[in-house]
Amino acid sequence: MRKAIWSIIMISLCIHALTLVAGNTVFAGWKGVHYPLHACAEFGGSIISILVALMLVSLERRNEGTSFNIPIASALVAMGVFDGLHAAVHAGKVFVWLHSVATLSGGMLFCLIYLPKRALARRTHRWVWAVAAFSLGFGLLSMAYPSLIPRMTNDSGFTLTAKSMNLCGGFLFLISGIGLVRTYFRDQSFDDLLFCLHCMLFGAASIMFEQSTLWDLPWWGWHVLRLMAYTVALWFVVLTLIRSTQIQRVSRALSDSEQRLRAVLGTVVDGIVTISEEGTIELFNASAEKILGHRAEDVIGKNVNILMAPSFASEHDEYLRKYLETGEKHIIGTRHELQAMRSDGVTVPIELGVSEVKLAKGRVFTGVIRDISEQVAMYSELQDRAKELESVNSDLEQFNQLAISREERIIELKQRLNVMLEAAGQPREYQGDYNNIESQFKQGSVGG
Repeated sequence: MRKAIWSIIMISLCIHALTLVAGNTVFAGWKGVHYPLHACAEFGGSIISILVALMLVSLERRNEGTSFNIPIASALVAMGVFDGLHAAVHAGKVFVWLHSVATLSGGMLFCLIYLPKRALARRTHRWVWAVAAFSLGFGLLSMAYPSLIPRMTNDSGFTLTAKSMNLCGGFLFLISGIGLVRTYFRDQSFDDLLFCLHCMLFGAASIMFEQSTLWDLPWWGWHVLRLMAYTVALWFVVLTLIRSTQIQRVSRALSDSEQRLRAVLGTVVDGIVTISEEGTIELFNASAEKILGHRAEDVIGKNVNILMAPSFASEHDEYLRKYLETGEKHIIGTRHELQAMRSDGVTVPIELGVSEVKLAKGRVFTGVIRDISEQVAMYSELQDRAKELESVNSDLEQFNQLAISREERIIELKQRLNVMLEAAGQPREYQGDYNNIESQFKQGSVGG
């Protein structure tokens, strides 16, 4: 686009120089009288000018377009009205007068861009319609009462009045162009740059007016420059329509994507919460509502601390600030178990995973929340069962120790009986009572 603008500027300078040189040398004295061609050029420019003015008013209502929609629209509508009337009359005083008024009024109204913002804010679309009505009334009165108009031509060409009006309008166009360039470098709005080119072309055509006479080559040269200026305005219309179509297409695509995303997020079992760099909640899905008991409309726009237990909430803002300053991660990229705060003030154990997404205008942090109340309860029950089993095992251990002790005592008693029988010289056949004694001991009727 910038290359195209510079190309147009170079072409306009070439047209200016070539028509002036050729008009004073090869084509000196040449007159190209052609009313239909002139009327087509002027009336076409008039239609384009009014069309662009209407589009600027529409863009102003949507807070789009240039930085100075209303001043530019008022200038264009005034020029469009005067140039349209200019195309409808024959060469003469009114013919030149209407063109000169179009140039002067356009330059003056373009210079409204230098008004303070407060004054510009008072210029609404009604201002544009008022300018259009005044221009139409003034132009029709000029056509109805030509005797009230000062002389605009003489034997040598245009009068001082005509030249002064066009030169003044041309310089005002150039001054407005400078203001639009400054605004472009400040705001980087391409629309401002296009209308800067528009002003420069009109300024060059107006200054070239002083070096021409009716129907000569320089006269047709500045008409070409004016037509180029109107073409630039038409270019703005085309680009705006293309951009509007693209925006609508992207908006529809974003809307569809958003609906699909919301549908997916609505069916996800885990809670999903996204926050900005400032810790402000931006998204809160249905599962998060179910887990934490908050409604999305109640928490979106608030600090994420309202979802945290006090022990963690008090440290979160400081952690987030340090991470943004140092980039040192503690939670991001891992999963942690912590306590969240429900809307009723009851804490609930959750597993939290945090991820980070870097955008053109900052960062977004996404937290995936999983309710682990059942797992925690199950783990607690398992611990209780483990303690019970440990107690039972301890009792069994004691019982085993007692059983082993009894077996050892039985063996010891048996050995003692054998020793006693051998000491008494009793034969083996008298040892039959031993089994009876052993069974009695096992039944507990014989003490240790």
